[in-house]
Amino acid sequence: MFVYIIKIIKYVQYRWFKSLNITIPGEKQQRTMASSIVGENLIAERGAFSFTRDNGGEEIRAAPFVYVPNLIAKVADIINQHEA
Repeated sequence: MFVYIIKIIKYVQYRWFKSLNITIPGEKQQRTMASSIVGENLIAERGAFSFTRDNGGEEIRAAPFVYVPNLIAKVADIINQHEA
C-alpha cells in the first residue's frame, strides 16, 4: 500500500514539474550521475539494522547500505573542478 502511495506522489510531482516546463532526470539518469560524481569512492556493505514489523514488533536483519568514506574531500574536489 505504501509503495503504491509513493508511486502516486511521484507521478503527481512529475506532472506538476512538467506543467511548469521543468525537466528532471529519471531515476536511471540520477543513478548514472551519482555514480559519475562519487566514482570509486562509494563503498557498499551489509550491516545489521533494526526494522519495525507490521505488527509493531522489532526485528534485526541484514540490509545493504552505501557510504562515501571521505565525503568532505569529495565535495571539495567537485567544487574545485567547477571553479577551474
